[in-house]
Amino acid sequence: KNSTTFLRGDNTFASAGGVNTPAFQVKLGNEPAVSTSTWTKVPCSVETYDVGGCYDNSTNFRFTPTTAGKYVFYVQVGFNALADGKYLYAAVRKNGSTIFSDGNAINHTGHAGGLASRYTITAEANGSSDYFEAYGFHNHGSDRNFTAGWSFFGGYKIIE
Repeated sequence: KNSTTFLRGDNTFASAGGVNTPAFQVKLGNEPAVSTSTWTKVPCSVETYDVGGCYDNSTNFRFTPTTAGKYVFYVQVGFNALADGKYLYAAVRKNGSTIFSDGNAINHTGHAGGLASRYTITAEANGSSDYFEAYGFHNHGSDRNFTAGWSFFGGYKIIE
């Protein structure tokens, strides 16, 4: 054999590969107000891509994968102008229950710009009824808006 041939011990080739679909990435199209100390769904309506058509970008703002398996999800939630000492959180919910949330304490004085919390998590989906949503939370003391340029949600199937 030449140097470009791959052989296993039994002289057969095992194919590798697969696809990371369904997959999606979405972002906010506007900046809705979020009440203080209230978990609020991030209404991501702008699809960067939606391979498989499993993300609802107009009604429920949720991903319902049609293929069973393990998925990687990433989320970032941004808010405008949170005060020093306040918190912001991002969460991914599966079937309405939080599977993970994480946040940041604001430790600066009078920041006028947007701030964001982000993370990545894995979860399993049954391929029929499981759905996933992004949520955000802040405790500023009064309404704050999601920041469109800093808020997004995405995910893809892991090749197993």
